[in-house]
Amino acid sequence: MLLDLVVDDQEVALRRMRDGEVAGCICATARPVQGARSRPLGHMRYRVTASPGFAERYFPEGVSTQALARAPAILYGPDDRLQQRYLDSQGFKEPFPHHLCPSSEGVLHMVLAGIGYALIPECQAQTTLERGDLVDLDPGRPLDVPLYWHFGATAASCWTRSPSTCFPPATTGCCHGGVDKRQRLIGATHISSETCATPLKCRYLATFFRDFPMTCEDGASI
Repeated sequence: MLLDLVVDDQEVALRRMRDGEVAGCICATARPVQGARSRPLGHMRYRVTASPGFAERYFPEGVSTQALARAPAILYGPDDRLQQRYLDSQGFKEPFPHHLCPSSEGVLHMVLAGIGYALIPECQAQTTLERGDLVDLDPGRPLDVPLYWHFGATAASCWTRSPSTCFPPATTGCCHGGVDKRQRLIGATHISSETCATPLKCRYLATFFRDFPMTCEDGASI
């Protein structure tokens, strides 16, 4: 086996590394586990989206605590903290109805079908927003999630390079393409094509990061 890609929520991905299940991971936490290091990658921007019919039914007067309490949300899984981050920013602390869907594509299709509203990566939703198939419920308040690359402190030098130094720059603003599940957990190392003995792994990881480009803190694309 050249590559074993493990998918999990970016909020809890570090648990996998702490337990020794993966050699590296991308997660939303800057502090590395013992014996590891981390590097900032940038952030992923999410938009609060819904179908026009859903928005008219549940958010006729915009986002409010009353609307959030009754509108069904769509979460990426039981460990997904993304929705709670957004609700916390609204000062909303109450229970809320929700669906679970462990697939970014599935979440998008559920939102398009009017089953619920969800936080979707900006670029994944961009085309549907432009066509009017989706609406941004809170256009002035996108949610930016910081991301960090974690790797073992004793890893070979070719493992410690960040995606921006290993792979070509992204040509689009961000996101999804053919790889499912946002920027969750990558259970493998970033290995440069110049030093890697298994180029298939390099090509696969390069594809992953071209499909999920992100924005660096200085505004440059990864």
